[in-house]
Amino acid sequence: MSLESTSTIKSKLAAGLGPKAPRYWSLLKAFLSAAISRTEFDEQIRECVDTPQLVQMHNALIISIFDPSAHLAVRSAPQDAPKGPPRKRRRLLPYQGPDPNEPTSLRSNRLKGWTVGIGRRERERVRNFQPMALSAERKPRLDKDEIACERGVQLLSERGDPPGSRPALHLASSARGFTLQHITDRINLISAQNNLNAPSKNIASLLTLAFEVNLIEHSTALLVAEILQAKIKQIITQAIAVNGASHAITSIHPSAPHSSGNVLSLSAFDTLFTIAPAVLPNKSAAAMRLALGDNEPRDDEVLTDERREPQDPAWQLLALLRERSTVDQALHTWGGWIASKFVQDLLVDPKSRGVQDVVHKVAGIGSRNVDSARKFIAEHAGGDASIKAYGTYEDVYNDPDVDAIYIGTPHTFHYINARDAIKAKKHVLVEKPITNNTPELRSLIELAKENNVFLMEAMWTRFQPVALAVKRIIDEGKLGDPIMVHADLSGDFNIENIPKTHRILDPQLGGGALLDLGPYPLVWAIVALYEHPSNNHTLPSVSAAMVKTPLTNVDRTSAFTLTFPTLSAQAMLSCSINLPCPDPAATLRFRNGNILIPAPPYCPRGYTVQYFDKPGSGKIEREETVHLDHPGGGWYFQADEVARCVRAGKLQSDLWGHDKSLLAMQVFDEVSTSAFFLFCDLMMSALL
Repeated sequence: MSLESTSTIKSKLAAGLGPKAPRYWSLLKAFLSAAISRTEFDEQIRECVDTPQLVQMHNALIISIFDPSAHLAVRSAPQDAPKGPPRKRRRLLPYQGPDPNEPTSLRSNRLKGWTVGIGRRERERVRNFQPMALSAERKPRLDKDEIACERGVQLLSERGDPPGSRPALHLASSARGFTLQHITDRINLISAQNNLNAPSKNIASLLTLAFEVNLIEHSTALLVAEILQAKIKQIITQAIAVNGASHAITSIHPSAPHSSGNVLSLSAFDTLFTIAPAVLPNKSAAAMRLALGDNEPRDDEVLTDERREPQDPAWQLLALLRERSTVDQALHTWGGWIASKFVQDLLVDPKSRGVQDVVHKVAGIGSRNVDSARKFIAEHAGGDASIKAYGTYEDVYNDPDVDAIYIGTPHTFHYINARDAIKAKKHVLVEKPITNNTPELRSLIELAKENNVFLMEAMWTRFQPVALAVKRIIDEGKLGDPIMVHADLSGDFNIENIPKTHRILDPQLGGGALLDLGPYPLVWAIVALYEHPSNNHTLPSVSAAMVKTPLTNVDRTSAFTLTFPTLSAQAMLSCSINLPCPDPAATLRFRNGNILIPAPPYCPRGYTVQYFDKPGSGKIEREETVHLDHPGGGWYFQADEVARCVRAGKLQSDLWGHDKSLLAMQVFDEVSTSAFFLFCDLMMSALL
């Protein structure tokens, strides 16, 4: 028997089909992409394949697709033909990489067995395929759900009240025993084929969460699914970059050329993760096309832990109400240092900072019990008897006198708290980072638009006098084109001597340097580069590295570089939880001079401008230092912005809009992914 390549079979089949060829290729493409079911494919393909010769070539093509080792179906020998010596059975192995002698220790025996089995079953099916007369009546076309059920897949129903009222999570659960081992085998195989390091164990944990979504709160599952997809896309993109093309043994349709960036096209992603005939429906990023197999008892374990919440009894909820021309606001926080400082700032007379159009008044404080709320009022609000004490957060959400809510809870609960406030039709100001990742933020933005409420990240530094003055100097253009930004925020938290449950160390509270300190170096890069008139809001590329502490595995130090191609400029940013902050904390370098931002970079009380004697010389001709002091801590500037925006009917701030919060979250996502450090895996560790 002579073996023919797939391209040869295609050529012969195209010649034999003649005018029926377009219809044939259209049906084959629809079947391989899961647009039609196998039953539909077998029935409709008979319109084109109506002779024994065409049937034979069709079968050979199907086998060549599913079984690379057998391009033609083996013909049965006549019964009276003399039998030769027994042939050694040829084993069907996964792709072994460019070196055929490469050890196969990294290959999974289960995956090899599954590969052989799927090829054998497909050969049996196509051998039994025979031409038959077209039926007078064609069965009605199956819809996507019926196709999914035929292939052993059950879609989870949409969540929400009513269904679909918030972004639905289309995860698939399989009746055929889709297990963690099968996914791990696929990822390990791709990594081994392309000489990549073994994938992080965090991926397996994320997969467990993603495919047991019916036991997990919606927002958590959405977070897991989106980050999981991004992580796997990164692995495959690395593989393509190494080899120049896809070598996955189960590839069905050719992958599209990938871009030069760290992005994988959808068609290439589908190629590497499409395995017919067992194909999960392409319903969402989380419904990955992966092979199904046999169950193993340890893969059938079910998560039983309920979603945990922080045990800190000091969580607080503070409410601010409208007075005269002000906006109704509520402050939602856990009653820590920031909460007390924020309340004290709001009680500062606005006239002391030159503000005439806004007045804030603390109207209520909420906690898990009334006594805790009353204690907070006595300690931080002067014991004002007019301030209401709430016993639950829901009481604040449901108070018709409250118009807006300030979220200052631990990072991992920003999304949940903000979501509940938005659903209650409240305007929301959320502490930085506004969420833990980009998918959460996109969900909040859409929800805020649906409910017609204001949403802003509490990047208070951007609203302070120093940031406003620096932005004016940059826009004037006297310093010339931006070249480089160096910014750092570090603090020695004495991590060896504090409890591991401290917010800076606890992964369940979003601990580590990146999310807690990283936004402050980033804000100066955004002011100097992203907001620069010549940048046109072009997004930067990101590279990063992390050093994690063995205490709790959160990042101890993070360093990341942003490259803005439109400006030919870079920002080199860093943060650490075991070093003091340098001074100056930020240096904005331009062609004609520098701007120095003193420590701390989150609330500087001045700045220095250095002018060169000539462009690019680096020799300082003159230097100007400006001091901009103000009463209180400076938190009231962002509260003033919220009041003015809500009064004007805006849904986002002009100074710090949704685009800048999205940029920040995308940068942090890229930093954590580049360092193989997944915040959601740490955050959900209590569930595993």
